[in-house]
Amino acid sequence: MKKIISMLLCLTLIFALSVPAFAASSSTDGTNAITGYVTGDVVNLRRTPDGDILGVVLYGDTFDLLGTNGGWYHVLMTSGQNSGVEGYISTEYAALNV
Repeated sequence: MKKIISMLLCLTLIFALSVPAFAASSSTDGTNAITGYVTGDVVNLRRTPDGDILGVVLYGDTFDLLGTNGGWYHVLMTSGQNSGVEGYISTEYAALNV
């Protein structure tokens, strides 16, 4: 009987310690990526801040935040017609999920 109780306690402890590790991860590579979404209707996605236009992103399109540069978000688009494209979006037309 003591062996069964000990085994159940061990399994409970292992389960309890492993759940937070999985819950904290928000991206497929195990990092806690900051994500965001486009708040403007039609927004230019640029190669560099104030640089060439790569395309446009639409209201509600989502992205992973790669960094910031002044008033610009460096992003990897994760939805919409430019999904998979890396570029810059003005912070005036995007919001972060924090």
